[in-house]
Amino acid sequence: MYYRPLSPGLALLALVLAIVVTFRDCWFPNNTEPAVEKQAAVTQVPAATFAPTSAAVSAPRATRTPAVARKVGSVPTPTSVPAPTATPAATAAETPKAVPTPAATQETQVDLAALLEEIRPAVAQLRGLPQWDGEAMLLNRQMLREQLEQDFAEEYPPEESDLDQLEWELLGIISPEQDIVQLQKDLLSDQVIGFYDPEDEAMFVVGDDSTPVPLLVWTLAHEYVHALQDQEFDLDAIDESIGEENHDALLAFRALVEGDASIAGARYALASLSPEEMAELAASDDSAGGAFESAPRALRELLLFPYDTGLQYVLTLIDRGSWSVVNEAYIRLPASTEQVIHPEKYRVGEAPLEVDLPDITSGLSPGWEEVRRNVTGEFFTGVLLEYGIDAPTARQAAAGWGGDAYVLYRNESGQGLMTMKFRWDTSDDLDEFWTALVDFLVGGGLGSGTSEVGETTAQWSGSDRSARALLLADSVVLIVGHDPPAVSMAADLLSRG
Repeated sequence: MYYRPLSPGLALLALVLAIVVTFRDCWFPNNTEPAVEKQAAVTQVPAATFAPTSAAVSAPRATRTPAVARKVGSVPTPTSVPAPTATPAATAAETPKAVPTPAATQETQVDLAALLEEIRPAVAQLRGLPQWDGEAMLLNRQMLREQLEQDFAEEYPPEESDLDQLEWELLGIISPEQDIVQLQKDLLSDQVIGFYDPEDEAMFVVGDDSTPVPLLVWTLAHEYVHALQDQEFDLDAIDESIGEENHDALLAFRALVEGDASIAGARYALASLSPEEMAELAASDDSAGGAFESAPRALRELLLFPYDTGLQYVLTLIDRGSWSVVNEAYIRLPASTEQVIHPEKYRVGEAPLEVDLPDITSGLSPGWEEVRRNVTGEFFTGVLLEYGIDAPTARQAAAGWGGDAYVLYRNESGQGLMTMKFRWDTSDDLDEFWTALVDFLVGGGLGSGTSEVGETTAQWSGSDRSARALLLADSVVLIVGHDPPAVSMAADLLSRG
């Protein structure tokens, strides 16, 4: 699913529109804009009484440097978060899911079909891709919740969610009392205002009679771009080609997809909505509750990364040669969140370094098995470090990321052990990360506990977990686990390089 989140107070919308306004001259040479016929009012919306705040029209906020994300550059992220759009992988024997039919969708006075017919040719022309002839359906919040329940039940099996739960508990992002599945359901139920489903080639908008028409227009335009992308490039096929063994590369791809749709959708909105409608759009807040604020920060960052940093990434592609360069990116994909955060590394083709992280099962006590092997990436590395040190230092320390790998082990008692190995672009980057990682452990990044620090080793002990960090000749190793003897054995095995 390519869910379209609504950030708290439409902060993300304000960010998108601010960037679009700032770069308007770059997109519309000589102030020429695509011909877009003004949409007719399809429902009575109170006149806007809100003037856009300075935040909505100011210069774009600085992109979070080493951004964060599931394939985020740093730590494994929940498999199902549309990581955001990290879509949960369906099982091989999956039963086709039922897609809401028009008859089953929300009945309102809004003529969604008429809005879409106006959007269809203009957005296709703007984006330079053939028109998509599918339809859009309107869901209210309750229907969205029901759809999410169905999607999670079919596409996020317990064997996957249990591993996500174990990873995030080990890293101290969530407590054992928190449920990673419910946290994601609550967040998406609160934040999603539209989504496109590549599997069923279906587009949905979340709203009702009270939803302002400008918000429907903006959301339809964004989701319609996803339909165009899927028709032209086959999003599911690209997802499958990347595979679930590299969350970081999947997140980088989703940043391309969402950055593309965010820019094209916002550009259409600028060309088609009046100043009054834009003010109404800026004043809109269709979120269902406070799930965003209460969600773990790492989960929030994962949700926003494809839209925030992805938008900046796609802007750099457009600046290099218009939408044709964006289209080429679907063929030569960004290989990592590092390439999204630092577009110059994508431009020169700086690929992630290979990381040799051996399976140490045979060196552990009986009962342990490897259950997952993946990549954290620069983005999520920065997100993880922020739990123990300040954000600028964390992002700077993650910025020299060269490559990584992590392995999750589980024993017969359900205890977990994670081994993580990071390589860096230069020796200075390696030293900088080591310093940041030690500060992270000492600063309580994994939770309350005691720590000891040596020249090339550091250890942390909490009430239910322990950790060891190792500075090697060309890499840094972090080990976290529930069983202190297993952590010590892993450290001994991996200290040999």
